[in-house]
Amino acid sequence: MAALADGGHRRFDRRELALRVASAIVLVPVGLGSVLAGGWALALILFALGVAMAFEWTRMTRAPTAVSLFWITILTTAAALALATLRHGEHAVAAIVLGSMAATFPTRNLWNGLERAFGAVLIAGALTAFAFVRARPEHGFDWAMGVLLAIWANDIAAYFGGGALGGPKLVPTISPAKTWAGLISGISAGAFVVMVWSGVRGDSFGPPLLAAVIGAVIALIGQIGDVGESVIKRHYNVKDASGLIPGHGGFMDRLDALCAASIASALVLAILRLS
Repeated sequence: MAALADGGHRRFDRRELALRVASAIVLVPVGLGSVLAGGWALALILFALGVAMAFEWTRMTRAPTAVSLFWITILTTAAALALATLRHGEHAVAAIVLGSMAATFPTRNLWNGLERAFGAVLIAGALTAFAFVRARPEHGFDWAMGVLLAIWANDIAAYFGGGALGGPKLVPTISPAKTWAGLISGISAGAFVVMVWSGVRGDSFGPPLLAAVIGAVIALIGQIGDVGESVIKRHYNVKDASGLIPGHGGFMDRLDALCAASIASALVLAILRLS
């Protein structure tokens, strides 16, 4: 993490910032292109992310049966993604439930089994949730891109806003670099970009005020996911999930906010479809 200047302001590390920019130049076009394409192209990219995240999870948790956990997680992710892409949401959920149950079997310790199941549910569930949002017949592209834009805007605004403004820490015992200024900056940015995106796409998120509220909620949930991953890393006494992405750590570090926001968005859309 970048060092903190006097008064609680972050002194931006130029090398870290350069690595972040370089990583974004590579990853952003892939993300945008896969969401634009949708279908099996998106599913393939999400599966590749699932493989990387499964590797990071087994590495971070140091599970004694890491090989079996890795394969169970990626097979569960593959099955759930395929079903979600085919718009069989209920079957995708069933695949995740069965995969999480299988993840608990190789150990007799209940806590270890729950830890294994949590990883499988988190990875397969989050990636499948995003595929489900994109596969939505009505405004699926708009919603998936809106979630992506809100999380990116949140991350950028929180990083620079929190660093420039400093101020009281958000959760100092869990993630010392996060500030209330960063939280507010991120939420405001998320609200703004979703409101603009919705307007460009024919009010696909509803009237401007509603779109802004949805963007703010997506950003807030993303920040909760970010803090949640910090709790997990602190529990396992690791700084980063891995070093696969220069300047960001690992894919779990980079996608924590998107994972939380995708799950929440998929749940809301599923409820709306049933109502």
